[in-house]
Amino acid sequence: MAPGAPITISMLLRRRFALMLTAAVVAGITATVVTVTGSSAAPRPLTSLLVRASQVGPGYRAQQETWGKSTSAQSFSCHHIRDTDRAVKAIGDEYAKSGASPTLFNVLFKYRTPIETADNLAFLRRILTACPKLKIVVTGPKTKITLTLSLTRLPTPHGLLPRSVALRQVSTETGTRPTQSIDIYQPDGNTLSLTYAFGSNRPKLRALTTRVAQASANNLG
Repeated sequence: MAPGAPITISMLLRRRFALMLTAAVVAGITATVVTVTGSSAAPRPLTSLLVRASQVGPGYRAQQETWGKSTSAQSFSCHHIRDTDRAVKAIGDEYAKSGASPTLFNVLFKYRTPIETADNLAFLRRILTACPKLKIVVTGPKTKITLTLSLTRLPTPHGLLPRSVALRQVSTETGTRPTQSIDIYQPDGNTLSLTYAFGSNRPKLRALTTRVAQASANNLG
């Protein structure tokens, strides 16, 4: 599985990046432009809430990710915890620049109600407490991949939205080297912002993800 398709809340929360902790194989999610009603009277297009390349840093370029129906299925076991993800829309951008700089992603999930957003964050917190190490089996038409995830909750950085969750994920596919990411989830009503980046330099990775997550908080606010 490519780094661009981590295991996010979709993989783990859905059957989720990536636990999403990934945002790669989310069943039923499409890359359609939707609107979110904030505190103002007029709804804002979801695309307008995505982090801009200029907010990531000099030299970064944004490329919108394609989200379609998945032909894969994921399964995982974590005591009695059951998947509750009900995301109905999602849209995201990938940010990259030449050289060895980390690749970063910002994904926005749209839920029917703020309660569903809160339920999925609660699911994520339960996973981090009860199952910090997970095995996820991804089965496609011609492939079967087993991922081992090691999840560590991190202190929530300053400047984020209330009830945000930050974590480090190390994922290993059989026969490959471990892949590390820093993931930050931020709820805003019925919208959930996920910011994550891959790289080997943990302090640099954490600083970049935090800065971009703060930009996402400003966009949502």
